[in-house]
Amino acid sequence: MNQDDRELRNDEQRWKALVERALPPVPADSEPKCDLWPVVLARIHAEPVTSHWFDWALLSALIVLVAICPTSIPVFLYYL
Repeated sequence: MNQDDRELRNDEQRWKALVERALPPVPADSEPKCDLWPVVLARIHAEPVTSHWFDWALLSALIVLVAICPTSIPVFLYYL
């Protein structure tokens, strides 16, 4: 085992210790206090999602930019 392997092993052990300290183990018998599905359904049916004027302005600016400079399409697809 050379120096690089020992350093790599020490780094892995250090990361493992940091993760174990940051994320304590979860008990096997832990469960949510209540059933979450009714809450999810209530949020879904509470109010419809609306789009604001700013969303439409951004979309129209994107369409204009793509019409003026079509080579920008791969850039926008990359950031999706």
